[in-house]
Amino acid sequence: MGDLWTSSWIILGFMPALLDSMTILEPSTETVVLAKGNAATLGCTYVLDPVEIGNVFIMWYKINPDTTELDTVLLSYASNYMKSYAPPSLKNRLSFTAADPGQGDASILITHLKVTDSGTYQCNVKNNPGVASRRITLIVEERPRHPRCFIKGKNTKGRDVILKCRPRGGTPPLKYKWQKISGPLNPTTPDLNSTPVTGDLLIRNISKAYEGAYQCTVGNKVGTATCVVHLHVCTGEEKIGHIQPSLIKFKDFTEMFGITNCHLTMEHGEIYASANAKKLSELTCNKNENASVVFQRVL
Repeated sequence: MGDLWTSSWIILGFMPALLDSMTILEPSTETVVLAKGNAATLGCTYVLDPVEIGNVFIMWYKINPDTTELDTVLLSYASNYMKSYAPPSLKNRLSFTAADPGQGDASILITHLKVTDSGTYQCNVKNNPGVASRRITLIVEERPRHPRCFIKGKNTKGRDVILKCRPRGGTPPLKYKWQKISGPLNPTTPDLNSTPVTGDLLIRNISKAYEGAYQCTVGNKVGTATCVVHLHVCTGEEKIGHIQPSLIKFKDFTEMFGITNCHLTMEHGEIYASANAKKLSELTCNKNENASVVFQRVL
């Protein structure tokens, strides 16, 4: 039986790809792009001419891109018997979709797709005297995941900053798109999609008009992911709080936020701090810790 099976496929290799008595219903070639982790159904449904006799023979291959090497046999069906030849990394994820592929459906299913599953697969169906085949190119890509948005540069009025977007993983090429989703409308806002290759957004000569939340969307053929960064522009003075009676005394406030020497001024009920250091805890101050002004910080 083994010799008969081998000789049948040797003969098949010299026969035309399609005879009128055997027809595969899907196109002869197809390209499918799917995300890593998804499942792929590679279709191969067929109809037989009534004049055909004998058993249906089905064979699935993964085509070797090196034409000097043999293709990899994955699955076979003959005389109601299915056999897998797939490598261990694929064997438990590969199967025919139909309980009996000999009844017109030789499609296969690959679950939990891996990037290494990418390649060209060929379905051959034979039943004397007809034979037909089709090829499916499967491309498995990884979605970009958990991007991180951050700002490079000093966010001081008049300076330049770069908004950056860095995803984890993702099959290239990746495309980036920036949107300002909150904050002042500004007609001089730069082209938010001027750097789709690197994901960097350069903003020159920043001012209060550029403050707000910026969203980066990074994607490829199989998925997208987003992150948000908030741009705050520092000027000579920065508001850090406002008066709200019966909340926290100045001494409690300084202890709560670890601020020890903070020069505060009050104007129209608003609390201000001189922005002469990178962090609030580094500001110099002369305020009396026993002051009875009661306020809370605006975060």
